Amino acid sequence: MHQALQDSIIELYAACSEFPKPTQLNSCECCHTEDEKQILLSTPLKSLSSEQLNNFTLSAFNTIGCAEDFLYFLPRILELVFTSYQNFDCDVGLLGHKIYQTQFWTRSEKLKESINAALLNHFKYQVLQDTDWNYELSGWVCCIGNATPDLEPFLELLFHSDFFQNFYDNENQYALKGKLSDSFWEQHHGNQNKIIQWLLRPESNERYWTFYPTTTPS
Repeated sequence: MHQALQDSIIELYAACSEFPKPTQLNSCECCHTEDEKQILLSTPLKSLSSEQLNNFTLSAFNTIGCAEDFLYFLPRILELVFTSYQNFDCDVGLLGHKIYQTQFWTRSEKLKESINAALLNHFKYQVLQDTDWNYELSGWVCCIGNATPDLEPFLELLFHSDFFQNFYDNENQYALKGKLSDSFWEQHHGNQNKIIQWLLRPESNERYWTFYPTTTPS
């Protein structure tokens, strides 16, 4: 893991430390057992595993927990997602929606900056650098677009990335129909529409054709 991403995770733990460990987790009795909740409440945050957090992450706000509960667990959730995403059942687009539901950008500048930094560094140093992460590129853009109002820094990185071609190939056909491919897009910040407009602008088309220098665009 890149040092900048490691540092941003440490900062995220510090920013979320204002939210204490819950003493109880209100939940649907049919969806969450007492044993499951006891593990979440008794295990040190940094010792929780993907398997132990899976159901909580997927169900947060629907059948278990509130925003403060989710923000307590969020540093560990993101740390695990960034290191072992395959072990999580929660789609990353849906995870972005969960982050949005905390309204983190309204709570404190420190929390806003730390969550944005963790997402940005993951996007910059993992998603846009490693083909093992890049196959989920559209999903990560959906995650970020759902989570945070401030999309521009992410689009700037994507525009100049070697993977812009992949994203354009996958999404332009959808953008022409007024949507994007990931099924978990929400219209919280209007970011899906922002990306559609960004994809369809002349600059993006010109950038795309730089990957085919001997080809004349039609």
